[in-house]
Amino acid sequence: MIKVSRKKAQSTLEYILLLTAIVGFIIFAAKSWVKPAAEGTLSAAWSVIDDAANEM
Repeated sequence: MIKVSRKKAQSTLEYILLLTAIVGFIIFAAKSWVKPAAEGTLSAAWSVIDDAANEM
């Protein structure tokens, strides 16, 4: 009976570690790929706004 409990606990721990690795990868990807893309878009939008303000 103790073996069953340990095996179940081990399985749960493995799922938690796997989920943690996936969440860590998503956070890393967001910081590495999404942030530069968003900054580029905001920079382009700011440039358009700045050009429009200068024409006034």
